[in-house]
Amino acid sequence: MKKSSLEDVAKAVGVSKTLVSMVLNGKAAQYGISKKTEERVWKMVEEMGFKPNATARKLRTGKSNVLGLIVADISNPFYAKIARSVEDAANKKGYHMLICSSDENPKREADLISILADQHQVDGLIVSSTLDDTQMFDRLHQQKTPFLLLDREFSSGLFPSVTVDNRKGADILIQHLIDKGSSNIGVISISPAHLSTLRDRVIGYKDALKKNKIEFKESLLREVSFENLREDIFREVDFLLSAPNNVKAIFALNNLVAVYALEAINKKGLKIPKDVALVSFDDIELFRFTSPPITAISQPLEKLGEHAMELLFNLMNRKEGEANGDGSNENRVVLPVELMIRNSCG
Repeated sequence: MKKSSLEDVAKAVGVSKTLVSMVLNGKAAQYGISKKTEERVWKMVEEMGFKPNATARKLRTGKSNVLGLIVADISNPFYAKIARSVEDAANKKGYHMLICSSDENPKREADLISILADQHQVDGLIVSSTLDDTQMFDRLHQQKTPFLLLDREFSSGLFPSVTVDNRKGADILIQHLIDKGSSNIGVISISPAHLSTLRDRVIGYKDALKKNKIEFKESLLREVSFENLREDIFREVDFLLSAPNNVKAIFALNNLVAVYALEAINKKGLKIPKDVALVSFDDIELFRFTSPPITAISQPLEKLGEHAMELLFNLMNRKEGEANGDGSNENRVVLPVELMIRNSCG
């Protein structure tokens, strides 16, 4: 069935395409178009099933009924589960979600924010940001586009956010390793290192070492790139396990790092935890079935999504003209994490 066009609507009403366009773009009064003609145009639009673009719809109703979600990588089980939770909560409120992956690329993320906010005119935006400055979010703030940061936040706490207690979670996980007899513990992080999640997990690692009077060694803190993840992790696992480092435990700062670290250890013919212990901050279903199962910090992914949507709707329901809100306590949610003890630490 052929979709109705702007020209079809104009012919049916008996007016020009320009007049229809003016009505759809909220400019009827500006160009002296009568209320009666404006109503005829909108009635025909509905009858013919013509779909005006998001900009026109928002100008008319004040809402596009579309929300945007930008995550690092939707194929990562961590983000996939959060996205599902966010989408379910949005649908219950009558909203549709546009979900995008930034691939940890700052330029791509900035482009996606512009596309969702300016072209698609989303009513609200949730971003798991990889940016190292606030320029894009300052602009959203000035435009009064409701938004919040998910999983990651800026250290200044300028903007609304929903995160977990990364520092405490890492502290608990490293303390468990220490209690199991490990003291020479290597860490594999992932670029970009400025991300608040990674930064806070490293701080938690250092907190646990300090409490137990274990010296922090800069050489045991390794970083791999998102672009060459598997190759880099294999190299860093080899570095940590070889002399003079000879680490007896590896702390993977997220689930992707842990998966490839597990593969690298197995490829070397080593046994977990006999030869080396392995723990991960993120917990995924796979870790319950590996041999041995991996000890990990579990994050409340569904609650992250639910709290993100609840906060975003609160921001969207502010009185017209109010700013997005800052990162004050009422606009900042920090959820607790849970240690899942399995057999990878001895």
